[in-house]
Amino acid sequence: MPVLLPLAVALLVLILVMAVVRRIRARLIGLRPQHEREIRMTSKAVTFVAFVIIVMATLESLNVPLGNVWTAVSTILALVAIGFVAVWSILSHMTASVVILLQRPFHAGDRLQLGDEEYVGTVLKTTLFYTHVRDSEGGVSLIPNNILFQKRFRVTPPERVKAPE
Repeated sequence: MPVLLPLAVALLVLILVMAVVRRIRARLIGLRPQHEREIRMTSKAVTFVAFVIIVMATLESLNVPLGNVWTAVSTILALVAIGFVAVWSILSHMTASVVILLQRPFHAGDRLQLGDEEYVGTVLKTTLFYTHVRDSEGGVSLIPNNILFQKRFRVTPPERVKAPE
């Protein structure tokens, strides 16, 4: 019987976490349907991390020795950290994308001027790595999101863009 109590508590906590994540995910998708894929991936990652933490806490409460498990987890985390350093460019793009998605400095339809250059275009969409911009000639350019943090840019909302005469 004493074994069932920690398992029951762990199961209840896991169900609660999953319900909260599902509710937040639905609300975020309602607010930002264009980012449904990213929201779903993030909610899966949060659920997975919560699951791992709950399993580890449950095993600890059942007096299962976790010394070797913690060693393995810390080794894996160290390897992942080394991998992140190795793929710094990708991490830079993703970090910039998260900030852009949270701050929303521009939206689809806004006019974007990058730096002091003459490059001006209309924002089509923002993905995990690139912002898609249509230039005045009709071509689509993919601007890496981390470039938007390295250079100054100017945004003009669509209602303020003057129609060509």
